[in-house]
Amino acid sequence: MSREPGATSERAERTVRPACRHPERRLEQQEAPHAFPRWSLVVLVEAAVLVAFVVLLAHKVWKAGLESSVWQDEMFSLQVVQRSPAGVVEAMREDFHPPLYPLVLKAWLAGLEAIGVARALPAARLLHVVVWVLFALVLAVAARRYLGRTIEAALLPLLVAGSPHLIQFTSDARSYGLAAVAVTLI
Repeated sequence: MSREPGATSERAERTVRPACRHPERRLEQQEAPHAFPRWSLVVLVEAAVLVAFVVLLAHKVWKAGLESSVWQDEMFSLQVVQRSPAGVVEAMREDFHPPLYPLVLKAWLAGLEAIGVARALPAARLLHVVVWVLFALVLAVAARRYLGRTIEAALLPLLVAGSPHLIQFTSDARSYGLAAVAVTLI
């Protein structure tokens, strides 16, 4: 049974292929008139994440100012920043943490003192609210860059920055929040 080039069989001529082999997938491919487009769902999730961040931010500000428990590490940080910058570096030689955080905290407290805010633990903890917001923004930019504008990219900063452990560690007047930002930037 030899065929000439370009000749088709009778069977191939009789078979009409549908646009899609599976009719149920054809329905899935067509968007229902009442369904939201995927981009609008992403926008809704981003708006919900933004509202959640505002609520978490209010909680962190409240916790920074009103939480009465004081950690020994926080008192150490406040004592170290009372020294000159050279004294801060010298004091940090006794501690195993690098001197960047106490120097940033010293500059932060000096800036707040210049506008009339007293040097106190709530002012030091307020730095960590700013660091937490910076961490969430860096994470959001990285998620958008690597995952695109997707629901996953919108939810990732909330799931990570909203973690109870991260909220606790970025509420203490210690270097943990700056370390989280540095690791995210790397």
